[in-house]
Amino acid sequence: MTRTSTLVIGAGLSGLTLAQALRQSGLDVSIIEKSGGIGGRLATRQDETGSFDHGAQYVTARTAAFQSFIDKAANLGKAAAWNPRGKDRRGVWFCGLPGMNALTRPLTDDLAIRFGTEVTRIEKEEEGFTVYGRSDGQDEWSSPAARIITAIPAPQAARLLAPLDPAFDMLQSVVMAPCLAVMVSFSNTIPLPVDMIRPDRHPILAWAARNGSKPGRRDAANENGGRGDDDWIIHATPQWSRRHLEQPPDVFAHAVLEAFVELVARSCDQAIPVARHVTGHRWRHALCEKPLGTPFMASRDRRLFACGDWCLEGRAESAFTSGKTLADHLLAQM
Repeated sequence: MTRTSTLVIGAGLSGLTLAQALRQSGLDVSIIEKSGGIGGRLATRQDETGSFDHGAQYVTARTAAFQSFIDKAANLGKAAAWNPRGKDRRGVWFCGLPGMNALTRPLTDDLAIRFGTEVTRIEKEEEGFTVYGRSDGQDEWSSPAARIITAIPAPQAARLLAPLDPAFDMLQSVVMAPCLAVMVSFSNTIPLPVDMIRPDRHPILAWAARNGSKPGRRDAANENGGRGDDDWIIHATPQWSRRHLEQPPDVFAHAVLEAFVELVARSCDQAIPVARHVTGHRWRHALCEKPLGTPFMASRDRRLFACGDWCLEGRAESAFTSGKTLADHLLAQM
């Protein structure tokens, strides 16, 4: 087998930012991704009712570098500003077009990505490493690599890297929280004058948004044959999500939906439409409650690295900054 110069584990914003920067500098880079698509928590799910952004709802830019990244995506038709009714934070909110995962599409040019493969372990060798994984419906897979970078949630990175170098024991200090997400398609438009709700101290609900209010969403749903009149994304709080994390998706989805309908009914003088489609999704590592405090981690021999939003702060821009900073560091060593 040909030894890959750099193997990146994870095709989210951090991993793609890093890999693209290395690739543009002429390095041999490949990516392994557990899921079937790019973006990580910049996620969009398509089904018979339409399109749902069930992960990150929008991104904002605080740095010139990330604003430049968004501007490039916008120029390619992959991003646009979202101004929901009831917007409760300053700054410009950006969404991917036609879904959140489209924000990362410009980063995939000329990258080799192996989807549907979960890395199970890494073994150190004299001249590098061998990465072992399991692909969907296939036997164990392996590949040699000279350098490995994990761009996945801290608990997953710790499982792979801590056995190889005690420097990664610090990953245990990072605290990440889950989020139970619910996708609901109502039979008619909910009579609310706002497109998003961020309840204050609600025992169950952390966020709810009318997915069709985002730029390009209604057209995308119609093209996919969706018939839903009002699609909503609802996120449970970290505390409630922790307590109900192992419940079946249909169980926690209906509990979250019931809480949402009860909340909305207080503000409506009309009956709430019937929910004709309800789906739950379990994000085990959605939010960073305690970050590492440095842009990336490295082994003592500088052949193993870890990056991600959890290094700095639980924001999409932090994932971008972590990946870019690590890429700059590696290229400076050349």
